[in-house]
Amino acid sequence: MNENCHTLLVKYDLCPIPAEESLRQFIIEKLNSSKSEVDYFGCELDSGWDYVDEKLQTHLMSSCFFTFQFEDENAPSYNADRNEILSYMANHFEKNTSRIIVDEQRKDIDVYFD
Repeated sequence: MNENCHTLLVKYDLCPIPAEESLRQFIIEKLNSSKSEVDYFGCELDSGWDYVDEKLQTHLMSSCFFTFQFEDENAPSYNADRNEILSYMANHFEKNTSRIIVDEQRKDIDVYFD
């Protein structure tokens, strides 16, 4: 296992995802929003579909998610507070090249750093 590989899952209120040309700014705004939550930050995300019950299904369908996959030895510790994690990711996202993939329903976004 590579200790420098990280996954961050950010949850935010259900809202329309903008067109491609506005996507990077949209992500930065959501990372800086007081309404965004760190749903998970760790080395590898388990498949949530292994554990989905009715309550979790409602949670998944009533929110939008950003999933960030990245490598960085200087990432915050996994027990860092919400503000430190989101601030770090906003800065990392602005400074590094990434591939952004929006799902077919235009509800969730995956971000991969190359």
